[in-house]
Amino acid sequence: MDDALSEAIDLSTPQLIERFVRSFVEFMIANPGTLPLLDRDQSVAGTSSAAVSGSFRAYMANLIDGLIATRVATATRDERSVVATLLSNIGVSQTFEAIEATGARREAVIVETVYLASAYLAARYPTADDPVWNDATRYIRPARPSHAVHAINSHVVAAYAPEGELQPAARPR
Repeated sequence: MDDALSEAIDLSTPQLIERFVRSFVEFMIANPGTLPLLDRDQSVAGTSSAAVSGSFRAYMANLIDGLIATRVATATRDERSVVATLLSNIGVSQTFEAIEATGARREAVIVETVYLASAYLAARYPTADDPVWNDATRYIRPARPSHAVHAINSHVVAAYAPEGELQPAARPR
């Protein structure tokens, strides 16, 4: 998983999230016996390696923490940890939902998970040139600017959006 994420570092945040979520769900569907190991200490599960210590869920949170550190250099260690833990917990819970679903429903769960995580990160860490920084009327204020080149990508659309009705948002000039 480290290799896949290191190759994906130049992707937009939604593309990166989509790649991670899809890969994780596909792996868990193909290896359902892995689900009970998510929270088990890998050293006692017999799957310990230099790359994974503690639980696999903690390992995922650590990967996400590292990605946040790469894209939001001013984020504190505690902030990254809280955000990464939240995102990994959401990802795991939605993976259970995706595994239980089939067909279009499974795809909807995957897309909505990507949408949720992307929207959360875009709201929390918009790019430095995002107009939200100058809009004091916004109820939810961003935390820190991201230095990611692309924060939002037009292909991330909510799973239940009416087909053909939504257009990608134009970037304010």
